[in-house]
Amino acid sequence: MPERLVEALPPRVRLLHIGPPKTGTTALQAAGSASRAALLEHGVRYPGKGFNHRAAIAAFLGRGLWFQASTDGTPPPKPERKPWDDLLAEIEADERNRIWFGHEYAAGATAEQIAQLADLLGERLHVVLTLRGVTRILPSVWQQANKEGGRGTYDTWLQNRPFDGEHLGMPHRLRHEQGELVQRWADVVGPERMTAVIPDPADHTFIYRAFEDLLDLPPGLLVNAPAPPDYSNRSLTLPEIELIRQYNIQFRELGISMPDYNLLMGKGAIQRLTGHRRPPEGEPRLTMPDWAADKADAVARRNADLVAASGIRLVGDPELLAVPAVRRKAEDPVHEAFTQVPVDLATTALLGATLAGSKVNAELAAAKQLAKERAEQLAAAKAKAGKLAAEIERLKSEPYRMSQLPKYRGLDLLKELARRVRNRIIPKRKAREPK
Repeated sequence: MPERLVEALPPRVRLLHIGPPKTGTTALQAAGSASRAALLEHGVRYPGKGFNHRAAIAAFLGRGLWFQASTDGTPPPKPERKPWDDLLAEIEADERNRIWFGHEYAAGATAEQIAQLADLLGERLHVVLTLRGVTRILPSVWQQANKEGGRGTYDTWLQNRPFDGEHLGMPHRLRHEQGELVQRWADVVGPERMTAVIPDPADHTFIYRAFEDLLDLPPGLLVNAPAPPDYSNRSLTLPEIELIRQYNIQFRELGISMPDYNLLMGKGAIQRLTGHRRPPEGEPRLTMPDWAADKADAVARRNADLVAASGIRLVGDPELLAVPAVRRKAEDPVHEAFTQVPVDLATTALLGATLAGSKVNAELAAAKQLAKERAEQLAAAKAKAGKLAAEIERLKSEPYRMSQLPKYRGLDLLKELARRVRNRIIPKRKAREPK
């Protein structure tokens, strides 16, 4: 049995995993949702029925979901509060088990929102972060934006958004200036109620084992959890990135909706690429120009020092947060230089989009068939109800008239009944007598 990475949190704890993004959150959510029943058997509730708690956390924060935005730049609508209310009700109703919930959107919470969360969740709250070096996070953040319809180049993005002097710019600062992130939460909930998990990049089981230990789960429950079909959150190569970016440019020009984009590209082409394509050795990946690498390295060093001195419980080595950026060499290409892509890349992406569309068509056909069957059932029920209504009206129009019945006394009725019984019985007896 492997040595424990950390002591378990107390029974009945409410473990809120706040991310931040691109730190292994999706992998943990996949394991949690796939193991929901097994977790409950071991005293841990992963609430809800979905993959994660994004909708609930977004509702609490008042943050719209990106795929509900308009292609003309109109931001997504403010979400309804119900998903959060439902999640909180399920958490409050469980007085026996440990609770594991959250989403990386929570990393962007303001101090006021953190205080509200702490008040709602009470003394049983324990905040867990998963941290990864910012020099590795920035390429992942831009790739995620690319997967969500982004059209700009990586270098332009680095120039315009991530940095504000020697710090990260908003909103990246809220989520990825890790020293500030830890301090913002610790100021409200206290460092004694916080844990940071810093995975070892060389050990892909580390993050799962850390959560197994925190939740006092049997070794291997999360490590061996089945992954969803086609699931992979690997980084993209340069030709993959450019194929997606060029698609993004053209789909916006055609005015395709973001929900359709998310369906065909996000859940179709991109999911198929990351889940099924294995890029050949040497297919180039993102690198950082020197000017950006210098700034990222400085932020990473500061993050590592502040987290180490924060006073929260650490699982893993904070020096991993200071890993330097992968710098671009003179001979390294940039993604926008790719005007052609490998055939296997194109066919895999096309197949993913086709399968996603076919799945929707099948679901739509099934929904239409179900609607037809229910319409037929409703029509039959209406017809039956109509017949019953007509019968009721007929009976109302032909009431029994007591005045038309013969006037008999009770004794007369008894005599008549006796006569009829006698007539039925006596002839039968005579029929059986021998002649």
